Amino acid sequence: MSAEHASDDVLALRALLGAVPDDLTPTPADAYDDARDGAILAAILASSAAHDPAGQPGELAASAAPGGPATPPAGAGPARATVRHLVPRRSARRRWTTISVAACLLAAVGVVVGPMLGDRAPAFASRPPMLHFQESSPADLLHEESTTPARDVLLELADAAGARADVPAGPVQYVESVNWFQTVTGEQEGTEARIEPVRQQTWLQADGAYRSVELRGGGFEPSGRLVLPDETTTDRLVDQLPAGSFGPLAPELPRDATELRSTVLAQAGDACPEEVACVGAAFVELAAVEVVPGDLDAAFLTALAADDDVSALGRVTDRLGRAGEAVGYVSQRVDGGPTEVSVLIVSPQDGRLLAFEKIRQDDELYPDGPAVVELRVLARSAWVPAIGDRPPG
Repeated sequence: MSAEHASDDVLALRALLGAVPDDLTPTPADAYDDARDGAILAAILASSAAHDPAGQPGELAASAAPGGPATPPAGAGPARATVRHLVPRRSARRRWTTISVAACLLAAVGVVVGPMLGDRAPAFASRPPMLHFQESSPADLLHEESTTPARDVLLELADAAGARADVPAGPVQYVESVNWFQTVTGEQEGTEARIEPVRQQTWLQADGAYRSVELRGGGFEPSGRLVLPDETTTDRLVDQLPAGSFGPLAPELPRDATELRSTVLAQAGDACPEEVACVGAAFVELAAVEVVPGDLDAAFLTALAADDDVSALGRVTDRLGRAGEAVGYVSQRVDGGPTEVSVLIVSPQDGRLLAFEKIRQDDELYPDGPAVVELRVLARSAWVPAIGDRPPG
C-alpha cells in the first residue's frame, strides 16, 4: 500500500511542510493525479528517515507522543518504513502561493471531507472533540455574535515573541507535529481516502535537503486527547528531497508587520477570499517546517493584530495539555455568511505558535453543530546538528 499525492502544487506544498522520496534513484513515474488534488488538500495543507535513539534508521522516538499507544491488532508484525526519494518539479519560491491556494481549495472540498469522518475505531471519537475556550467560542464567530477584538492580546503575544533570543544550535531545522490529515491509499480494488491522526517529523537542511517521517493511525479520546498507534508495529512513510530542493523561507521574509502582510497577500493574489485567513495560513505552514525566529513570530502576530476581524477566544488547553492563548477569525463565507472559523493557539510565555484548528458549520454534514475538520499541533521545533537528529528531551 502506498500513499498517493496530487499535482505539482501539492508537491510544492509538501516540500514546505514535508514531502519526500522512494528509492535511491528518482524515477519519472508520475504519481500525481489532478483529480485527487482537492481531496488531498482538504486535510493536509502540507506534509514530512529518521533514526531511533540508538541511531538506527526508520524508527520514531516516542518522547513527544501526545498519548499512549493504541493497542495493535493481534498478530501485528514489525513496522516497516516506506522511503520515497522525490525530485521537486516546482521552484520553492512558489510556496507562499501554494499555501494560499491550498487554504482556498480546502473550502471547496468540504463535501469530500465530511462523509469520511465516521470511519473510526469504536474506542475513538469520530472526529476531534471541540476544545473549551475561556472567553468566546468558534461558534460565536459562526453565529456572528459579539466578541472581543484580539488586538491587545496579539500585541502582548508579539512582545513575548520579540523578547526571545533565538540562537541556532545547528544547520538543520527540526519540527515535530501531530496533525489530522487525509490519507489516500491505492489498492488493486481501487483507492481509499480516510482522515486520521498523523505524527510528523521533519528536517530541513541549510542546503535545501529535506526529510519527513509520518506515522498514521490512532484516534481521539472523548476528552480530545490524541492517541497514536504503537510505532513498533505501524508502518511509516518517509519522504526525502535532495540538496537544492528549496531553501529556508524565514530569512527572506520581512520583519515589518505591514510589509509582511503585503508580501503574503501579493503572493496569494486572487487565491485569497479572506485576507486574514491567508496571513494565518502562511504563519501556520511556515511553523510546520521551519524553526520560526522570535522576530518573525512577532511580525506575524502584529500583522494579525491589525485586522479587526480577529477575535480573542481566551485561554485554552491544547491537545498536548499546554496552556495557550487562542484567537479566531472567519476563514470562509458562503453567500455572505460565515461557514468556517480558524483558530490559532499561541504560547503566552514566549509567543510561539502552539496549534491551529479549523471549525466548520454545515448543517447537512454536521447536524449536531460546528465540527473540528482540521488541526495541527506543533509539538516542538529546534535546530539540530544533522538530518535524523532530534533535540534532547
